[in-house]
Amino acid sequence: MPAALTAPIRSDDDARAYLEATDRLDSLAIDESGRVVESARCLRCGGTGYGPWFQDGGMCYECYGANTLNSKRRTGVKRYAQAAKRRDRAQARRVEQAAAERAERKTAAERFIDDRPELAAALARHEEHPILSDLSEKLAHFGSLSDAQCALALRLVAQVDERASERKAPVPAGRQELTGNVVKAAWHESAYGTTLKLTVKVETDAGMFLVWGSCPAAIEDAFHARGVFDDGGLAAYARGLRLRFTATVTRSDRDESFGFFKRPSKASVL
Repeated sequence: MPAALTAPIRSDDDARAYLEATDRLDSLAIDESGRVVESARCLRCGGTGYGPWFQDGGMCYECYGANTLNSKRRTGVKRYAQAAKRRDRAQARRVEQAAAERAERKTAAERFIDDRPELAAALARHEEHPILSDLSEKLAHFGSLSDAQCALALRLVAQVDERASERKAPVPAGRQELTGNVVKAAWHESAYGTTLKLTVKVETDAGMFLVWGSCPAAIEDAFHARGVFDDGGLAAYARGLRLRFTATVTRSDRDESFGFFKRPSKASVL
């Protein structure tokens, strides 16, 4: 703790020295008698005495309806400095405690990761997946991860490696029949309303490619045929399905292995 926070304030001179050391003295308004002049405006109502409340006609219970917009409070320099010092000491203790807790969590995280070399290698690749980055931040913040989070990190790295090893093929354009697995399903809002969009992974002899488009009506009908009419569960139902459908496909200008499909028809779940 700085020496200024430990030195006692026994006189006005001590108070002025402390306020000057903490860069407060120049910004204070001090009257002819040497007292600090502060605003005494009510912080709850802003000084008007009333607010957007229904009880008692909106009267502020902090100042009981008093108009404190221009109210001033005069405090002796010594008393003001002692109060400021108490606040500064409390803030310094909070800062020291936070630093000690951070150091403790860092030590715990280092011990945690040293006992799990596979997890350390997975989190070292945090730039390759946003969830890995989030897990790295959680480890630094809490000092440990749960068993489920550790398993997730290893599973994500395996998925990243699998995707990197996959052979990609250009998306064929035109009206065609597609067969693939739904790897992502999410609701998408547009000017025409909310539509469930699917990302379908299609595997061919030449490699795999992804196509994105609206969920075929047949999939929604199959979902509702189960007696469930809550569209909130439709996205969860669609994920993982293997579909066959006919659609018009166009290739993306930025990635030849990614395309868009529209007007899906003759859809079926395999």
